[in-house]
Amino acid sequence: MTGETITLKTPSGTVSIKIIGVMSSGENMFEGIMESDLIPVMIYMPITTIQQLYPNSEKLASIEVSVVEKDKLREVGKRIVQYLEMKHGSEDVYIAQNSADIQKAFSDVLGVVSSILLVIAVITLVVGGIGIVNILLVSVTERIREIGIRKALGAQKKDIILQFLTESILMTGCAGLVGIFLGIVAGGIISALIDIPPVVDLKVITLAFLGSVALGIVFGVYPAKRAADLDPIESLRYE
Repeated sequence: MTGETITLKTPSGTVSIKIIGVMSSGENMFEGIMESDLIPVMIYMPITTIQQLYPNSEKLASIEVSVVEKDKLREVGKRIVQYLEMKHGSEDVYIAQNSADIQKAFSDVLGVVSSILLVIAVITLVVGGIGIVNILLVSVTERIREIGIRKALGAQKKDIILQFLTESILMTGCAGLVGIFLGIVAGGIISALIDIPPVVDLKVITLAFLGSVALGIVFGVYPAKRAADLDPIESLRYE
């Protein structure tokens, strides 16, 4: 808070610094990314103060400039680079990078990561779906006689299909609930280890559960139809 004093460790010892201002929410382009105890807080000090605290800091690594009109970020950056090149008589040494460019770079990286995770998720779903089909086909083979008896007693194709689809949905739905539970538990453990509060989004959980149910419907259609198409007479003779 403004007016409070904080202690900084410097090469020459500890120094007390008084806070004369605090940035308002939204002014930092890294807001949301730097909300962790693992990442230090950004502190702004006059250059003369820094030079007193760190005598060997003679060079500037970067200069931050605030622009009122955001649509002129690139133009202002270009002018600053031109001025520095003219001032120091050097070219291709300075570059201007605005917050939009940095945010775009972050977005590009996150986009690549998201794409990779999406591919992995699709492969996982396909492999899981194939497993569901195999399990249900084995179940159909083991229950051919049962299916024949049901058909002999008046069960129609839609009844057989509904039966196997229900079993498929129950199987994938229960698996989805187990996965959600393990995900929440694992997330809580990891969050405790890295000291970042976990976020549980009910919307995401609901979509994940509905996705597991949809997986059961999609991959349960073929085994269910195969069971419904069995000839009742041949089924009754099956041993």
